[in-house]
Amino acid sequence: MLLVWVPCAVWAQSGDITVFVSPALEESGVVRFLQPRFSLKTGVRIDRQVLVQDDAIPQGADVVLTGHKPDMAVAVMAGGGKTYYVVLVRPGKNSERFVAWLLSDIGQRAIAQFQRDGVQVF
Repeated sequence: MLLVWVPCAVWAQSGDITVFVSPALEESGVVRFLQPRFSLKTGVRIDRQVLVQDDAIPQGADVVLTGHKPDMAVAVMAGGGKTYYVVLVRPGKNSERFVAWLLSDIGQRAIAQFQRDGVQVF
């Protein structure tokens, strides 16, 4: 029998997902707030990137959170008079898991818990 040792850090990174975020959402801090909650629950790390254009889906994205409503987008949160959408770009176990978490009761409660200066934002 041949045993192969794989360092844990390398193994854990294989399930990472890349999430591109609207500049307005990045500025609000909500995704920075949600990121550790999802990662602690699932063990999946999120590589968060900022969209250059809110209406573009960049190459290499697994998931996009945007203020623009592209095809196959689902509303995930609203705040400041604007609705934000989630788009599953690259189906895969962890990207689908992240989208499902955002839309779940737990994910929606986490979004609702986000506050700035003591005021609920989304």
